[in-house]
Amino acid sequence: MRRKNVTSINKLLHRDDTQEDEIIGSRKISIAEIKKHVAEYHGIREELMVGKSRHIEYLLPRQIAMYLARQLTGLSLPQIGRFFGGRDHTTVMHAVSKISRLVAENSHIKTKVGDLTEIILSLPGSRLIKIENELANMNIKLERIAKVLESR
Repeated sequence: MRRKNVTSINKLLHRDDTQEDEIIGSRKISIAEIKKHVAEYHGIREELMVGKSRHIEYLLPRQIAMYLARQLTGLSLPQIGRFFGGRDHTTVMHAVSKISRLVAENSHIKTKVGDLTEIILSLPGSRLIKIENELANMNIKLERIAKVLESR
């Protein structure tokens, strides 16, 4: 039994990024689409968003793409990190937190994120997926609340 669990874990750890797109499916928003549109919007090559560079010209678009991936897909932080050069989930958390803060404080960033969200959601089938994701997030929150109430 232990051997089977180790094999399953190894398969999950060693999947390549293209397999994640297949899981997302054609009706859902993929990180590949998000990266493509964010790169086009900022006038940079898509490969530069997954590179190691911390130059602001690539860093901010990368963080915006991570933020949008978290908001528009049902993927976990580690899954998103794999699509951005194998980055750690804490890097994705930082990006999401930073862009959330900037959207609230900076009208220029808010406009960028709004424009990109609109572009991505205008893709066929995207609006339905956004609603499904919001409902799934609400379900998770309700489950957490129920657990807290049960423990009291």
